[in-house]
Amino acid sequence: MSQSPIPVARLEAIAVAAGLSLLTFRRRIASGRFPQADVRLPGRNERGWSISTIAAHDPALADRVRRVLEALEVRG
Repeated sequence: MSQSPIPVARLEAIAVAAGLSLLTFRRRIASGRFPQADVRLPGRNERGWSISTIAAHDPALADRVRRVLEALEVRG
């Protein structure tokens, strides 16, 4: 049995969940008010955030990010 991958959120999903523009969210990251990305997305030159990292910073935001990711999930 294979394990499900760790949920990883991209910048855009977190910004939507936080109700912020991308520019404002990037500024929060740059100023240290939000943790740096901690996961490299497979097959891409991009980084993202694990849900556990987001939850350690803001549990309510992590719940909203989970819901955004579920809404974006494509069913096959």
